[in-house]
Amino acid sequence: MLYLSNKGDTFGSGDQQYGADYFKDTLKESMSGYMDYSKQSRPLRMNFKILLSRILPYLPTDTPQSMLDVGCAYGYFLDEARKLGLSVHGLDISESAIQWMEKHLDIKGTVGLSSDAPNGPFDLITAVEVIEHTHDPHSFLDDLYGRLKKGGVLVITTGANDTLIPQLIGKRWWYLNPPDHCSIFSRSALKKLITDKGFNILEHSLIPYHWVGFNNMLLKVARIFESKRLGWFASKLPTLVVPIFHFSTQFLIAEKR
Repeated sequence: MLYLSNKGDTFGSGDQQYGADYFKDTLKESMSGYMDYSKQSRPLRMNFKILLSRILPYLPTDTPQSMLDVGCAYGYFLDEARKLGLSVHGLDISESAIQWMEKHLDIKGTVGLSSDAPNGPFDLITAVEVIEHTHDPHSFLDDLYGRLKKGGVLVITTGANDTLIPQLIGKRWWYLNPPDHCSIFSRSALKKLITDKGFNILEHSLIPYHWVGFNNMLLKVARIFESKRLGWFASKLPTLVVPIFHFSTQFLIAEKR
């Protein structure tokens, strides 16, 4: 496991770092943030539907299932899960994201792992592209463990730094962008951490591709090369959805012992 930053609270600097600008920025010095998260709804929902198709076979079908999505952002994942009959709640460090979700999707959410956050226990807890944002992944997983039912399912996705793409492009790999991303894992490191925390791993594989908005992808390229012109051009493009094959994101499903 690689720590890019070890300062601050478990979830970084809160709404200062993950405020409204994080979800609506055009060009920043880091790789953080999105072109306009609300306009990335289509590719994000396409990815979440694929994830749900892989998760649901691990959940019982005879009783209603409850889901907590940690790092829920605008709640698109929860909205897709709700359509399939799950009882959902969102949690995010960004107050502005929670407000957007509650206003536009009518899904309840909580800011941070505070005393106001629901303790559950939940049947399913998801943390999609979240654990790399934590300064203390050990405490993060301990907290999720406590909110999950015995036999409940935990889903983690994050980068895998032992795959081909990060080896080829090095520091330009999009997961290597502190202070936004603090903790980076190889597949073996994540597997050990999860099992040490009291989980049995049910599935651990690589996600071959993601659907992305071409303009948002172009924005990240602009940041890599510090090109404001390219960033401006990307901001003017419509959201054309394209698949990006990279095999550098790991997908892990585990069961609480």
